[in-house]
Amino acid sequence: MIIIPAIDIKDGKCVRLYKGDFEKSKIYSEDPVRIAKEFEEMGASLIHVVDLDGAKRGELANFNTVEKILGSISIDIELGGGIRSMEAIEKIIRAGIKRVILGSRIIEDVSFLDDCSEFIDNIIISADLNREYLSTHGWLKRTDIHYSDFLKDVLEHGIKEVIVTDIDKDGTLEGPNVELYQKIADEFKALQIIVSGGISSLDDIKSIMGLQKENIKGIITGKAIYEKKIDLKEVFSYVS
Repeated sequence: MIIIPAIDIKDGKCVRLYKGDFEKSKIYSEDPVRIAKEFEEMGASLIHVVDLDGAKRGELANFNTVEKILGSISIDIELGGGIRSMEAIEKIIRAGIKRVILGSRIIEDVSFLDDCSEFIDNIIISADLNREYLSTHGWLKRTDIHYSDFLKDVLEHGIKEVIVTDIDKDGTLEGPNVELYQKIADEFKALQIIVSGGISSLDDIKSIMGLQKENIKGIITGKAIYEKKIDLKEVFSYVS
């Protein structure tokens, strides 16, 4: 199990949203680069980075900040938010980012993955769920697409890993929707699943690990770190 600390960037700053609401954002640092360095020093091997402005606009908006993060640490990052073209994917990979997160573009047109065949092993799919149905464009648009139909499609197009976020839990510190992740892990044994949304404590991490699902690969946590509900060093020590 890998624990992945999160950095969400809005206007060049490190923020967290409440249930994906851009009007309910809280700034935790003016310097995402410093936060990334701290995560590495605490033992992180991977950082989850989201360009929130990019997700809203449909194009990379904070890539200069992302490049500064890359230049300041020696561990990998995964990047999502507004990545909706082949040009953007190529730009990201050229910069040295090996894990590219796609969401809205694939939900709207899963066949785009065929165009990305050269980079398919670098692509992770983001499934952002509102009561089991997908949301897009920075969670601002809800669809009538059920996660099950979508995950079947991406699996058929060669995707091996998916980040599943429960929007109703994200940023709430209310604990993860354990039943949802158990259900998805059982249904899609061929997919590696990253859990996201609601993590508030080491006990929450233990509850996900307690499912003992080999295809639940990792857990993303953000607000719990910033609110000091989780000690990353303690977490890394526990899962190692």
